[in-house]
Amino acid sequence: MNASTRAMLSIPLPMRALPRMHIDYPLLMLVATLLGAGLVILTSASIGIGDTLHDKPMFFLIRQLQAVLLGLIGAIFMLSLPTSVWQHTGPFLLLFGLAMLVLVLIPGVGTTVNGSTRWVNLAGITVQVSEPARIALMLYIAGYAVRQQMQLRTRFIGLARPMLVLTIAAALLLAE
Repeated sequence: MNASTRAMLSIPLPMRALPRMHIDYPLLMLVATLLGAGLVILTSASIGIGDTLHDKPMFFLIRQLQAVLLGLIGAIFMLSLPTSVWQHTGPFLLLFGLAMLVLVLIPGVGTTVNGSTRWVNLAGITVQVSEPARIALMLYIAGYAVRQQMQLRTRFIGLARPMLVLTIAAALLLAE
């Protein structure tokens, strides 16, 4: 058994199962800084409102920290999947995102706030459907660009197809 195999076997099993990845530390620090600043701003702006509405000054900070924790768990899961998975699931995610944009327009399903029907209540959590749809669109177009590189460079139809998808999504967003 060589030294690299012994070193690999000394790593606990859950860590060995994760793919080796490069961490972009400047980007990580930028995200952490923005997250920290956002939490400070949220806390300073909402202490009075949380105390008045819920008798808990830190109500909104605690709720935001729960969302941050959920987001970090989701980010770790997303990073553990290979890029090929995202390339192959892009069309399905696109259909899911567009279906959510249509779903919010169905009377009784979408939640209207200030004259706009942009939200869906899922298990007590209000979700703005344009956010998952936006991520789905980005994943689809990135996968399309990888799959259709030559057609994107040489033929107009290569560019027209993703533009048609974006036009449909934009029309659904405007309908909200």
